[in-house]
Formats: sequence, C-alpha cells, structure tokens
Amino acid sequence: MLAFLASLKLAVSTILFIAIGLAVGTTLESGYDAKTAAYYVYRAWWFYTVLAVLGINIIAVAVSKLPWRKKHIPFLLAHVGIIMVLFGAWLTQRCGIDGTLRIALHERGHTVRGDKASIIVQNEARDVSWQPTEAVAIHFPGGRIDRYLPYAEAKVQFVADASKKAAIHLEVVGGFAMRAAQDVWLWEGGWRSMQLGPALFAIKKPAKKGPGLFFERHGESFSYTSINSDGKKSQGVVSGVGFLDIPWRGGVTVRVLDLLWSAHPETLYELSPDRTQTPAIHIAGGPWLGLGESYQRGDGALVAYVPQVAQLPFDVQLERFDLLFDPGTKKAAAYTSWVHIGNETKAIGMNEPLTYKGYTFYQTSYEQDEQGEVVATVLSVNRDPGRPLTYMGSFLIVIGSVLLALRQKRKRS
Repeated sequence: MLAFLASLKLAVSTILFIAIGLAVGTTLESGYDAKTAAYYVYRAWWFYTVLAVLGINIIAVAVSKLPWRKKHIPFLLAHVGIIMVLFGAWLTQRCGIDGTLRIALHERGHTVRGDKASIIVQNEARDVSWQPTEAVAIHFPGGRIDRYLPYAEAKVQFVADASKKAAIHLEVVGGFAMRAAQDVWLWEGGWRSMQLGPALFAIKKPAKKGPGLFFERHGESFSYTSINSDGKKSQGVVSGVGFLDIPWRGGVTVRVLDLLWSAHPETLYELSPDRTQTPAIHIAGGPWLGLGESYQRGDGALVAYVPQVAQLPFDVQLERFDLLFDPGTKKAAAYTSWVHIGNETKAIGMNEPLTYKGYTFYQTSYEQDEQGEVVATVLSVNRDPGRPLTYMGSFLIVIGSVLLALRQKRKRS
C-alpha cells in the first residue's frame, strides 16, 4: 500500500486532475463569476478529495525515504512546504472571514455579512449554501424550499383580498420616461404617490402645480385630474383598462394596465442577469423571501432568511467619504473612506487596502441618497489565518527546489 501511495503515477495523476480543475475553474470565473467557479471547483468535494490525495502522496513519499539523511534535506523542505500550503488553504477555508461591512456616515460598524445564508425557524437554523441552480429541495423544520434564485430581482404585484384598499397599475411612456415604458403602482394602503421625473402620480386631491396625475376615489370608481407643466388641467373617469386623456408635452401616454378595488402587495422574485444581486428563496406553499426577509407561518412560527454574519472584535467608524468624478461627468473616478479604527484615522481607497489586527479592508462601493449625497460606504473584509503558513510553505518550496537544482548540478559536474 505504501508503494502505491508514494508512487510517481499517483503523483502525476493527482497533479493532472488539479491542473484540469484549475483550468475549468478559471474558465468558469471568467465566463460567469467567482461564486460559480467556487461551487463547481474550488469548494467542491471532488477538488478537496484530490488535494487530500496529493497531501497523502507527499507524506507517503517522505515516509518511504526513511531513514532520512543529509541529502534528503532539499527534498524534505520542498515536500513540507507543499503540505504547509495545503494546510494553510484548508485553515483559511474553515476559519477565515470573507464578507462585506456597511458603515453609515458618522456611524460605527462591526458586523460583517458573509456570502453564506441560513433559514431560521424560531431558534433552529438550516444552512442554505449558495448555488448556481434554481431547482432545489432543501428541508427545514416544518417546511421546504422548492426554488432558489442565485441572483434575484424583486418584482411587486398586487393580489385581490378583502382589505377594500384599491390599487391602480399604470404604464407611462415618453417624455421624462425617456421613451421607455415605466411601471407605476398606486395603492390606497400605503403607496399613495410616486415621483417619476418631474411628474407626481398620486391618489389624492389635485395639486396646484404640475406636472402631475391625481386620482380620487368615489365608491367603486376613480376620477383623475391631469396637470401639465403649464398648469393646464384635464379631467376624466377611469372606466377600466385603457389609455387616459393626458395632454402633456413630449408625447407622454399613460395607460391603465390593471385596476383592483381591494388588494394588497406581494413581492415576487425573478432571476436577474445582474450578478451583483443577492439570492432569494421560495417556500413551498408560502411566499418568496429575499435575503434579510421573514414571514409568519400559519402555526405562528417566524421563518427568516438571513445572511450569516461575523462580529469584528473592534468598531470601525466612518468619519468622512471622499468622492471624485471624471471631469465634466458624474462618473466616479475615485473614492476613499476615512475611518477611525483603534486610536487613529486611516484611509481605505480603491487601490489602498487597510490591514488592522489581521483583518484587511478593501474599498468596494458606496451608497447615495436621492440627492446624490453619500450616506454609507461598503467595504470588503478579509481575514486569512492560513496566509502565514501559505507564505512559509511557498518559501520552503522555493528553497528546496533551489537546493535540489544545485545538488543535481554538482552531480553532473
């Protein structure tokens, strides 16, 4: 058995499998993203198995050389280095932290959100690992996830109920809508108004100035008043699905797509082509849940779909955020977070990461309010406990390889 485990054939076969895996992983990452590559290759059971076989092969080769002599030192250095690199990678996978930290301006933060998630029912949690496929069958206490979207975009629709709160679904085309159709939902239960460009759409009494489109309910009917930018008004009655008489500039048209006299909103999720979006799950016989959402089941149990988090052993406060634009545009050219960490204020820039107590912070993005003012920064946080072992192992591999080359050169001489 030792002869087989220490054989050159096993070593070559293992290295060939690793090379194929790395090639596939690189192709997946360039064609899709890092998560897809990790799912199929870097964090897949078969890749871990191949790496474990490589480690066993290296240990078996070292054992087969017993008793070791001075001439074995270069060989042992290189092989110990490979083992250290493999163990360092495993340690990082098991104990490392890789997530995002959002900090509001002038606020403190210490909660890092990872890329893993859990579904929690009362106090019981079940891991929901990221995957690129939609069809799943993940069971949890009292329920089952029957659909999973790796990149989800929220869509709101209204369904009939007994609330007696009406909802109007409009389609707006032209003018400030830039010739692209815009969906507008107005609902008496809470979404009574929506601003679309300079125009206000609302369920309320008409304003004095326009542009705007205002609806008033009269029992089982709606009247509407349209006001253009010059203050000119036109009125009518919503009799059902169809176009409204809106004499606005720019060829603006408004069409009623749906009219529900008693309804409430429900959030649905669709697969998004945007690979920066977060996942969503569908509960069999229940609703869709986006990351961070929850609902109460019929038996009273609270079901929540939440990201797994890690707590930093210190606070990070965002004191200032610098944002620079390309000349003559609103395109961000560079941005920097100035954070108070420990007893100092330090910068985290686009190409200037900050390392503190074993944690490395990278500037990822930022959030703005409706006026374009920055309200929060988003940082990537990485903690790699296996990095020292990986560096030391790489150093030993280089030293061992150099000594082996020198030894071979002396033999030829």
